[in-house]
Amino acid sequence: MKKKPASHREALHSRGKSREMKSIDMTGMEVVLHGKPWEHPMSPCTKQAIALLERNERLVTWIKPIDGTVKDQVPCIKYKQKLYTLSLRMQKAIYRHVRLRKGFCNEVELLSFCGLLQ
Repeated sequence: MKKKPASHREALHSRGKSREMKSIDMTGMEVVLHGKPWEHPMSPCTKQAIALLERNERLVTWIKPIDGTVKDQVPCIKYKQKLYTLSLRMQKAIYRHVRLRKGFCNEVELLSFCGLLQ
């Protein structure tokens, strides 16, 4: 029997460790914030594109389930007229300037490390 994911966010990110972007089915979803579409000829998930993604939050579109909350929001990127999930490598490049701030603490990692978040 297959275990149901706890949230839509988990469903989007529980597809294995593939580095390929996954297209998002927008049925039952709404856009919270529109980002600029990716207009470069190469795919945004390539290693060469990381430099173009770095500190470029304008490219991120945020979506959530229609009845979802802020915690259910998922970042994605518009590429070739479709929305795709962001790989961890892409997210780290886009938000590198946030993570490098003095005193930055990733609360999710901290709660997970302390055993408070499972």
